[in-house]
Amino acid sequence: MANLIEQNGCIFDEEQLALSHGYEDLDPVGKESFVNHVHFEGRNRANEAMSLIEEWERQLKDQWPQHIFRLYIRAEPEEVTLRFHMVRNGVANWYDGDDEELEVRCINA
Repeated sequence: MANLIEQNGCIFDEEQLALSHGYEDLDPVGKESFVNHVHFEGRNRANEAMSLIEEWERQLKDQWPQHIFRLYIRAEPEEVTLRFHMVRNGVANWYDGDDEELEVRCINA
């Protein structure tokens, strides 16, 4: 089960934060996108990814309803990759392009 925490104005998945390094000089969106970045492989990858998506969405809505978040989902043949960040005024989103393979969900929008 994921546990989201707030640290220095950023929202992080606590488990991923403990595994992360080298993100400290990034802007807040970069920090969150770097740390809150999970890959799923194997036969059960879609179900595992969906469980984490549901947990992240629940916690973001419950704990930070005043903020908008972007959740990115990339489902490839052998891997599902997830990441999220808070939307901030004056700071570019992690990705705003046109990638048909990338699903973007807005939370609390």
